[in-house]
Amino acid sequence: VSQSRYTIATGESPQERLNSPQSARDFYARGITKLDQLNHKDSLADFDQAIKIDPKYTEAYFKRGYALSWLRRYEEALLDFNQVIALDPNYLDGYLNRDWTYIWLQNDQSALEDFNRVIRINPNYGVAYAHQGMAYIKLGKYQAALESSKQAIRLEPNNSFGYTIQGDVFNYL
Repeated sequence: VSQSRYTIATGESPQERLNSPQSARDFYARGITKLDQLNHKDSLADFDQAIKIDPKYTEAYFKRGYALSWLRRYEEALLDFNQVIALDPNYLDGYLNRDWTYIWLQNDQSALEDFNRVIRINPNYGVAYAHQGMAYIKLGKYQAALESSKQAIRLEPNNSFGYTIQGDVFNYL
């Protein structure tokens, strides 16, 4: 939608809606703008407001969890990623971000279980295998990590994370 068509349809320009948000979508958009500016702390209030208006706004929970992770508020981030998954059990990035949160909280076994769940949901998601490999490394299961990294590379040969995990495995062997 062009800005002029948007302004005609709503009477407000997109910038006006960001400056004076009214809907959950407006607050979410403003929060995203702040995230894009790496203003994680200030984005939280906008995501909070979006969720207050629409308690089932999955993306708002996801982005708030993401911002909380950047702020190292992992326990709070975990709650948001849990909510994302409760609202949409097939939201793969919800699991992946929850997994990283588990890693940061030193709960490597829970991270591995979630990575395995993502792979069951989508066995062709190469990034999930790379992440699974990282969890195996943290658990000292280097052969399993190597197999995960190989599968990540087979599925997504242009994604460097599989190669990174493989290099890490070779450093431990």
